[in-house]
Amino acid sequence: MADSDAEATTTILRTPAAVIAAAYLLGLLVGEISRPASMFASPPAVYLATLFVCAAFLAPARWFRAQPALHWIWMFAAAGIATARAVAMALWLYSQQPDAAWFIKALGDLFVAGLLWMAAVAVWRSTRVTAGLRVRG
Repeated sequence: MADSDAEATTTILRTPAAVIAAAYLLGLLVGEISRPASMFASPPAVYLATLFVCAAFLAPARWFRAQPALHWIWMFAAAGIATARAVAMALWLYSQQPDAAWFIKALGDLFVAGLLWMAAVAVWRSTRVTAGLRVRG
């Protein structure tokens, strides 16, 4: 596989994750802006964790050309956090929602987590492929 083919494949596999991350950040922002003043604000750790997870998938790959391992490690950690959140939310919401609503929510969260994992694995594979083709001298 040529360098440009690997890069194109990685871009195609990263795009859904980037769209999801951008939509999640936009939803968080709109939710906070539209929140009534009487409601409690989320703790700063929630915002930092969200930014950590989403930024990994929104950051351009060219920023990590010198250290591509840093990018896929960050993406793997972020996908792991998103998966843990999806599982925790599924377990917590199980007793709080009707079965059909819970199933749709849990399935949606796990689908999103799967897309994040797909993007992380694509970046990992592309670093393996391009590292093998690169000539250092």
